This record gives sequence, structure tokens and C-alpha cells, in this order.
Amino acid sequence: ERIRQANTAAAAFYAKCLLSLPVAGKARSHLRSRNISPESIREFAFGYAPDCYFQSEQSRNAQPANEKNKAAIEKKSWGEGSLVEYLANLGFTPDEIVESGLA
Repeated sequence: ERIRQANTAAAAFYAKCLLSLPVAGKARSHLRSRNISPESIREFAFGYAPDCYFQSEQSRNAQPANEKNKAAIEKKSWGEGSLVEYLANLGFTPDEIVESGLA
């Protein structure tokens, strides 16, 4: 039961990332360019996995507009905003996350 719950939570996490993260904009544009409807995105559980462990090409090439943005980029820690962090915040143990095939 916990494995099913963890995978359901993971699907919701990735769907939320697709819809809300600015870095998922290219993914959303690609789906629109392929005429994939919002209904199909929900029905087939499309999602977006954010790069929370390694700097993406976009963040490596990003030039902060000001010192505040620079500090925000540098402040983000390894794994922050990841699925594992999300599941842990929901009360899943590391063993449950691994057994669910999500880490």
C-alpha cells in the first residue's frame, strides 16, 4: 500500500512541476507544439522532473540580473526541490522511497 501511495505522490509531484516550474516552460511549449491537449497530459500523467542534483545548462549559463538573484542561485542546496525531499516531507521513509523505485 505504501509503495502505491508513494508512486501516486510522485506522479502528482511531477505533474505539478510540469505545470508550475518556470524551467518546465520548454517542456510545456513542446507539448503544445505536438498538439497534446491538457486533457491528454492529465490522462497519461505527463510530468516534468526538475534537475535538483546537478546544475542544468540553463543555470550554468544564467547571468543573474542582480546580486539578490545571484545569492538565490548560489543558496539552493543539492537535492532541494527534489522528489525525494517531497516524499520525505510527506512522511515516507528512505526505505519506502527506495522500495517504491523512486530513488
